[in-house]
Parts: sequence; structure tokens; C-alpha cells
Amino acid sequence: FFFLMIRRPPRSTQSRSSAASDVYKRQGINAEYMGSIILNSIIMAAPSTKSGFVKRVLSGSSIILFGPVGPDGLPKEKTLYLCNVSAPRFTESIEEPLGYKAREFLRSRVAGKTIEFTTEYKQTTREFGRIFVGKDDLGTLLLEEGLGKVFVDVETRYKCSNFETYQNAESQAKKDKKGIWAGEATQSEVRSAITSQSPTYNPEAIVEALKKEDLDGIVEAYVSGVYQVYLPTHNTIINVALPFIQTPILNQKHGQLLRVFSERATLSRDVKLHFVSFNQQSGQFVCEIKVGGTSMVNELLTNGWAKVSQTVLTESGPEKFKELKAAQEVAQNKGLRIWSEYKVNKSTKKITTGIFEARVVEVHSGDSATVQAISGGEPQRVFFANVRAPAMGNPKKGEVDKPLAFEAKEYARKLLIGRKVRVEIEYSREIPSKQENEVSMTLVFATLWVEDKNVSEQIVLNGFAKVNVPRVDEEFTKYLQQLTEAEEVAKKQKKGVHQPGDIPVHRVNDISSQKNPQKIKQFTEFLKDEKKLSGVIDVVLSGQRFKVRLTTQNCYIIVNIHGIRCLPNDKNIPGYEKFSNEALKFSKEQFLQRDCEIEVEHCDNRGIIHANVFIQKKNAAALLLEAGLAHVHTVGKATVKHIDIYRTVEGAARADKKGIWSGKVQLDFTAPGKKSAGYKTLSQNQRALVSEIADATSFYIQDPTSKQLGEIEELLSEFDEDKFGRLEPPIKVGTPCVTQFSGDGQYYRSKITKLHGAQDKYKVEFFD
Repeated sequence: FFFLMIRRPPRSTQSRSSAASDVYKRQGINAEYMGSIILNSIIMAAPSTKSGFVKRVLSGSSIILFGPVGPDGLPKEKTLYLCNVSAPRFTESIEEPLGYKAREFLRSRVAGKTIEFTTEYKQTTREFGRIFVGKDDLGTLLLEEGLGKVFVDVETRYKCSNFETYQNAESQAKKDKKGIWAGEATQSEVRSAITSQSPTYNPEAIVEALKKEDLDGIVEAYVSGVYQVYLPTHNTIINVALPFIQTPILNQKHGQLLRVFSERATLSRDVKLHFVSFNQQSGQFVCEIKVGGTSMVNELLTNGWAKVSQTVLTESGPEKFKELKAAQEVAQNKGLRIWSEYKVNKSTKKITTGIFEARVVEVHSGDSATVQAISGGEPQRVFFANVRAPAMGNPKKGEVDKPLAFEAKEYARKLLIGRKVRVEIEYSREIPSKQENEVSMTLVFATLWVEDKNVSEQIVLNGFAKVNVPRVDEEFTKYLQQLTEAEEVAKKQKKGVHQPGDIPVHRVNDISSQKNPQKIKQFTEFLKDEKKLSGVIDVVLSGQRFKVRLTTQNCYIIVNIHGIRCLPNDKNIPGYEKFSNEALKFSKEQFLQRDCEIEVEHCDNRGIIHANVFIQKKNAAALLLEAGLAHVHTVGKATVKHIDIYRTVEGAARADKKGIWSGKVQLDFTAPGKKSAGYKTLSQNQRALVSEIADATSFYIQDPTSKQLGEIEELLSEFDEDKFGRLEPPIKVGTPCVTQFSGDGQYYRSKITKLHGAQDKYKVEFFD
């Protein structure tokens, strides 16, 4: 057996050599076991210059360095102590006079920088060496300021190559009475920072200071996403959490890499704190941390370590939301870290072009309308960007309006319908189809302007809609800031959707849907007592038929313009479908959702109310006649109040060959078995060829001078039923057609006079 006697080192004296034992005590090494440590663990090697990134400055004589990245993707770390130089201790539990000042001296020169160093010798897990910034040896600089002492290890007696320079620097500092050599005057220079555990801790005062201005700080530590920041102005260490973001930890490795990134960017660095809020529950200050003017929030987003929180818009407003969203998109586009499997959201697309002048032809709700470009093209439905009004119900699905849905639509209608607007298309969103054979729907979102006023802003300001907060991966309007400000005003004034309590739903009695014509007739008699009824043309059913909402009576009725008729939408009659659609389009553009006045004339057996309709004091019937899209029409003994005006207007349209009078359509306004109304008797002589005598009072004639007669005969003789096809349902009485006569098997022109729907047969009258 062998025994080893361990000698106790000499007690601390004022000699320079005994300072080594003090140093070891300060560095937490038990002097009782010094002998075994020295014999077994001291490794000396020829110093070589290396480089490393300073992660953290612990004290005036020790730093933590990041080295090369290891196989696990994490950088190697080492703690380096100055060789032959000791500074006053500065730890969480022990702080000697001038310890903070010495730490700051070193920190201000190396924190966050790549420095050069040498390792002079190693002892257990500790390395001792020299640190250089440029050509300067930091040990020398520290000693020159009187912030350190020279020592020699009592066992190794190791002296670095700069030892003599260290001694000279220390001697000069003593002579000049700098730092620790200044005597008792330095004994009070202790930071003694206040923490949340201190009785004098006052977070309220710090909150008030942060609200006034950004405060300077030093990041002392980083633990699980929380930064410990020292505020020199308040001599307090506070816990700071970053706002606006979430940092998902995908796995242990990811969490370690996030820690390294955050430590490398912030530890021992001078920072600015920009206050956002204070969390009373956790006691954390929620602040943006800026290092050298760069926000850590933005750095984490652009490098794919974090994602934008949905609360940004309410916490800090649209401008901040735009800034952070742009930072996040950098990482998303590169597929960095948490976005490695990210797929771009293609359901929303930003549209960079699309500003045009248009006219509003229909308002669907408080947040959508159909516009018709002044330059032409098809009408287009647009939704107001980032605005959500109460939803209108769908009667077909049994859905009722949400509270204030009617009022929101009415506000938008009065503001927009028929007016010229500037449409600014901002983005679109694709709604996937629910069925495989269905086509996906694309919604277009825009901002409308009326006389330089933002329509969406006006609707929100009056409490008829809320701001629809976009998700981080969605596009949004550039005017989001104005919308949120308008919403705040509406909230303070408790307008519309922001009013407290239950809001009643506006309901309108829909008489038009009643299947009892007799009840509608009775109601019509009641309406006839009023000379003129005020209302709104809610729906245009055809060129001459509307669904009208009566304002005072609060009900819907079906109104047919009295005294005129537009051509029916009949595909079987050439030209009818075309002019029927033109009349429908005209009425939608001119009458839809306009305020109107009606004069009730009568109610027919089907429950349709016939009335004179006026839009802005203009007679709707006269406008249709003037455009050549209708003709004068009377039924039986019914009188037409404005018949003379109608005949005059129709005559002018005939003369100008407008619309249905252009000669492009064959007109027949006489119903079978009835005399034509509204036509004058003509006393004219004309040569004719009698081609067929039907009976004693009826015969057929031909115009022998007509050039079309031969063409008609030729077409009929070569008529091919398969080529022209059959009539399309629904087939109506009066429809002209070509029919094969059973007597000779030839085809002749005719018209349908009676329907036998059950047998799919028709009664026709030949007019050839």
C-alpha cells in the first residue's frame, strides 16, 4: 500500500505568492484537496492563439466562449479565466467592491465579439489564458485600471510570457492609487442590484418609466425564453418576455439550438427595452429587446425560430402586424427551422393591380356589393377587405338575419347604390369546393371609395361592422390601421354592434310569398287608399316585375309595372330572349335597390299587384319604353293612367328603331282570340294575292311584290327537322313555329294557340 500526504497550503498573507490561494478560494476550489488536483489534473502546453465568440462575460477576469460546432450541431463552450490576473469577485451570491466595475470594463470590450485567446494551462475543468482585442492584452488593460491583481499559482508557479508587463501595470496602478489600490474609497463601489425578491423591488415605477421612454439595459441571463435584464437607471434586474411571437419547441435539439441563438444574440449585451405591457400574474415585463437597433422579435422571426402571434393586431396595431408578418415571410419562403415543411397559403393572393372607376349596381350586405366598371365588362361582386358585417339570412335554407344585418345593408345601400365609386382590389381568397365535381369559388376583396371617403371605414365607424382580424398567413388591406381606429371610436360610443345587451332583429312581413291571392287582393284594397306608397325595389324579377319593400307598411309585395310589357324570356322566339335580358339588365341598373314610389292600380288573380312605379320622380314604364325595351300593353277594360304618355314615348322609340323596334325581332303582341289594343285603323289600298280561303270571313293573302316570299317557300320545302331541332320548354301560347301539316306532309309556318301539357301536344294555327 502507498500513502500520499497532502500538505495544506500556507495561510493567506500579503505576499504576492499567497494571493494564489485566495484566487482559488474565489474560484470555488477547495484548498484541502489542492495537492491531489495539482498532481493529477494540471496540464501545461505551449500556448497557441485561437479565436472564439464571447457568449457571456462572467466577471472582470472570466468569460464564456462559443467554439466550433460539434457533431450534434451545437457549438462547443468553454469558460476562460485570465492567467496570472484576478479581478474582484462578481457572482449572484458574492460581490466584492469594484467587482461590477471590473466586469463592465471587460464586457464593454469583448461582449458579442470574436476575440483571440491563448490557453496557458488547464486545471480540472478550468482553462487559464490570455485574451486579446486587436493587439491589446486585456489582462494588462485591467491591471492598468487598478481592477485586478497579479498572482502566481502557489503549486505550478506558472508565469505567462506577459507576466513582467502585468507586474509593471499593477505597480503603476498602485502608484496612481487606481481602482482597488485607492483605499477605503472603493469599498462602497458595489452594485447590489435589486431583484424581484428584494423588499425594495418596485415594478410599478419601472413600468411608468418604460411608458415614457425606452430604457437601457444589460442582458444578464437567458432562461427558457425569459431574459434577465439589468436596468442601471433603477439598479434592478427584471424578467423580460418578448411580445408578439410564439416560439414552438419542436424537440429537445430544436430547443437547444434556440437557446444558443438567443444567448449568442443577447447575453452580456447592451440593449434597449421598448415597453408593451406588464404581466401581473407572472411578474414579467413584456418588452421588445433591441440589440444595436435590431429587434430580437424580428431576428427570431426572420431566422425561423418563432411565428407571429394572432394578438399582435390588438396589442400593437396594423403597422406592427405588417412589419412582423414581412419578417416571418422571409423565413417561410426559405423554409427555415419551424417552417421547414411550410407550404405557402395559396387560398389568399395579393393583387397588385386593380384600381378602376365603377358604379355600384347592387348591395348584398353591409360588407359586399356588386360593381360595374365604367369601362365595361361583366359586373363583379366584391367583399369589403377585413370588414365583417352581421350576416344576412338565407330564407331558402331557413336562415334568418343576424341582429343589425338589415340595418347594415340599408346603410351600405343608401351610401352606395347607383353611385360612382373607386374600386381598389386588394386580395382574393379561394374557397375550396365541398363536392368533387364543383368548381372552387374565388372571393375578391377590395376597398371602395366614395368622394375620397373609405366606405369600409364609414361602415365600421357607424357600428355596422367589425374589423375582421386577419390571420398571420392571410393578406389584408393596407388601410387596416384606419379601420381599427374607426372601430375603437365606435366601441367607445357603443354604436351598432358594440351596444350592450341583446339587439332585436329587424323583420319584414313577406306578403309576396303568400299563396293566397285573395288575401293579397284584400291587402291591395287597403294600399289603394294611399295615393303613393314609399318603398325600395329590393329585387328585379324581370324587366317589368319587381319585389318591393314598402317602408311604412314594412312588408314585401310583388309589383308589375302597369300599362307596358317587356318581351318574355322565350328561347323559342328569335330575339325575345335577347331583348328580355336587355330589359332585365336595364331595370337592374336603373331601378334595383332604389327608393321608389308606387301608385297601386289593381291586383290580378295571381296576387300580382299592378302599379305605376316612379324612381326619383321618373316614370319607370316611360324609361323602359324610351329605351325600346317594352311596348304599350292593356288588358280588358283596365285603364292605364298614363297611356297617352306611353303611346308618345313608344312612338318615338319606334321611329328611332330602338331595341325591339330595330326590325331584328318578329313582334306579335295580340293574344289569340283577342283584339289588339292600342293600334290605329289604317285606310290603305294594297295589291294582294289570295292564296287560301279558310271560310266565308277568313282568307290568307300574299304580297306579290315581297322578295321574302320565295325565300320562305324555298326554306320550308327544304326544312330539316333534325337540323333546326324542337322547341325548348317551357313552350308558351303564341310561340311561332314550323309545323308539318298532316294533309300533305309539308312544313308550314304556324303558332301555338293551346297547350295540352299532359299529352305533350299543342294546338297550332297555320298562317301559311
